[in-house]
Amino acid sequence: MKGIVRVKRAMDLVEALELRRRECVALVGAGGKTSMLLGLGGALVKKGARVVITTTTRVGREEAARAPSLVFLSKGKYWKKELSRELDDHGLVFVAGHYCESSKIKGIAPERVDELSQFSFVDYLIVEADGASRRPIKAPGPWEPVIPTSTTTIVGMVGADALGARVDETLVFRVGAFCNVTGAHLGETITPLMVAHLFLKKGGIFRGSPRGGRQVAFLNKTDLLTDPRPAHEWAEIVVSSKESMDRAIVGSIKEHDYKVFETR
Repeated sequence: MKGIVRVKRAMDLVEALELRRRECVALVGAGGKTSMLLGLGGALVKKGARVVITTTTRVGREEAARAPSLVFLSKGKYWKKELSRELDDHGLVFVAGHYCESSKIKGIAPERVDELSQFSFVDYLIVEADGASRRPIKAPGPWEPVIPTSTTTIVGMVGADALGARVDETLVFRVGAFCNVTGAHLGETITPLMVAHLFLKKGGIFRGSPRGGRQVAFLNKTDLLTDPRPAHEWAEIVVSSKESMDRAIVGSIKEHDYKVFETR
């Protein structure tokens, strides 16, 4: 067990995550990764940074189009010059692999992210490294998440609307894996402890995280809760139970509201 839990409010996502200079941030889990990708990228640009956002899985074309610029690695050998120019012009650029036949855009290999992390003209990389099929909560499959080795901070996410809901496949992505990790059963009510197990147990949200990377737990969409106590209970369990957990954040990207739980 760790020390006393301290709670403080943060003005924005950058402050909530307490990012250092030149970080590579990987987003895993469910419940708002794409909103985090764009929201954190925009917050960093406002502070004068040049930010590349990308995915190692797939993303919807509409979501990618929300970035002010889109650069495809499939367009040929001049993509690096194009990326540098677009970062100078816009500050925020989505780097992708190619269009898929569906309404999705294919991301880039984790090795490409590692390459991007070496570019002097890129201040921050933010990578959506997991998929959840728009569910608020998930456990990873054997091949998930796809986290680059250059990652310095891993943000694990769950939607607060999962708290108090029932365990079933319409709500939980990879429900079998979720039950294995958390000890839950189909039809049970999802409790703060179950959600905490996703962050604390082997095979949970942080599966495959690179050694030395900071781990941050984020419960998003708390604006949907009528009672904040279950969210606060979750945060206190998480930060009190795992030495490698840097902090737990309870908040809403939509409402720009962030409460940080940490131990000192």
